[in-house]
Order: sequence, then structure tokens, then C-alpha cells
Amino acid sequence: MPLFFALSGYLFHIKAGGDKAFFKRTLRSLIIPWLSLTIIPLLVAIPIKGMDYIMDSIIKVVTGEMFWFMPCFIIANIIFYYIIKLTRNRQLPIVLCILAFSAIGYILRRKHILDLCMINMAMMVQFYFLIGHLYKKYEKRLQGYFKQTGIVLLLCYIAIGVIFFPESKTDVHNAFFHNLPICTLMTTIGVTGLFMLSSTISNYPKWLLTVGINSLVIYMFDTYLEIPVTLFYHFNDQLYIITFFATIIYTAYSSTMSIIMAKFINKFFPWATGHRG
Repeated sequence: MPLFFALSGYLFHIKAGGDKAFFKRTLRSLIIPWLSLTIIPLLVAIPIKGMDYIMDSIIKVVTGEMFWFMPCFIIANIIFYYIIKLTRNRQLPIVLCILAFSAIGYILRRKHILDLCMINMAMMVQFYFLIGHLYKKYEKRLQGYFKQTGIVLLLCYIAIGVIFFPESKTDVHNAFFHNLPICTLMTTIGVTGLFMLSSTISNYPKWLLTVGINSLVIYMFDTYLEIPVTLFYHFNDQLYIITFFATIIYTAYSSTMSIIMAKFINKFFPWATGHRG
């Protein structure tokens, strides 16, 4: 989750057109795909689940109880947009604003204040946006140190995780960090290391690009694909070695089915994934 938010901070830039253009892009590329890929499958299930269940599920989707990442991500983008805009893209004010937002959001999430639509979490994850934003800002200055430094950072990430396990465990969704300073340090080191290593790759495998482009469809449909599996198998009720292989099989099944669905949607209903065709 931190990596997804950091990537958003890395890729974010204010385009021409002002607020109207920004919200139009947000509607087309985020809000419409989010609601289309969640609510339409629910509507199909009306004959099976009944109207009351479907209406309750739709409310949970909109409020963030289901697929929490999307409302959080949408609101986080809006917050980040106005931070960049109101600070006039000056680095020190941006850093100070984001640190303040992140701290306040963390406290609110722990106290379950502003849980509606994940507003508190959208504030909290601004820190991850900041990691991507700062890396993008200083990326050219770091050229020449990418590969070696990236490897060192990832080794440090692994070492810190091993030394402080289980205190290094993190649950972004519930704002639960066994040790907040350690988890924050690990996130910063790990994400930066991945960014540095990714900068040394000139040609990504086609399958990886396909997964990346269709990550929203995969994220949404994995929940539905899990339903028939959990009817006869529970991943935590078996021996570790059995669970390990079952997880690999399930991942292959879910990824394959999601990619097939993504290709179908992109061909016949491109607007559902934020594309124009």
C-alpha cells in the first residue's frame, strides 16, 4: 500500500486547466472506474443475494468499508493536489504541510474520527505521497547511484525487518504500526530502494506492464474471485507448507482470471477502467 501511494506522488503533476480539469480527470480516471467495477458486479448478484444485501454493500463501497483503498486514494489525491497548489510547489511548505496532515490523520484514524470515505487515512498516507514526490524532485541528482544504493537500501530494509520482527509489522488500513518509527523508516528505505532499482531497468517485461496497467481491475475483482475458493478452503486452517502452495495456486488463478477480465473490459467497456478506448 505505501508503494502504491508513493508511486502516485511520483507520477503526480498539476496539468493545465485548473481545478475543473483536475476534477474532470479524477472523475474519469478514478471515480467512474471505482464505482463501475464495484457496483455493477454487485447489481448482477441481486437475484442471488437480494436487494437489501446489495444496497448495504453499495453503501459500504461508497463509505470505504469495502474496497477501502479507492475512496482513500481519491481523497488523498485531492488533498495532495491542493497542498501542491496552495504551497505553489515550494518544497519546505509542502513537507511541513504533509507531515502535519499525516500526523493528524494518524491520530484521527486511531480514534476512528472521520472514518467516512477514509478521510482520516487519506490524510495519513500523504507521507507516502511525499516520498514519491521528493524522489521525483531529486531523481536526476541521484543518477549514477541508483543500482548500488538501491540494493543497499533493500538489504537494509530486510535487515531492519528481521531484527525488529514482529515490531516491524504494519497494517496501513487500520493505522496499526507495532513500532511507528521503525515502520516509517522501513517504508522510506524500502520504497526509495525500489524506486532506485526500477530506474535502472530500461525495458520492463510485457506481463509486468499488463499487470501494472490493469492493477485497478485486479484489485477489484480479486475480492469476487476469492468467494468460490473460500467456500471449500480456508488458507489459515492448514499446515504452513500446504498453505504456501495453496496461496501460489490461488495467486495464479486470481491473476489469470483478473487479466482475462481486464482485457475484456478494456476492449468493450474502456470507460470502466478510465480509458477512452
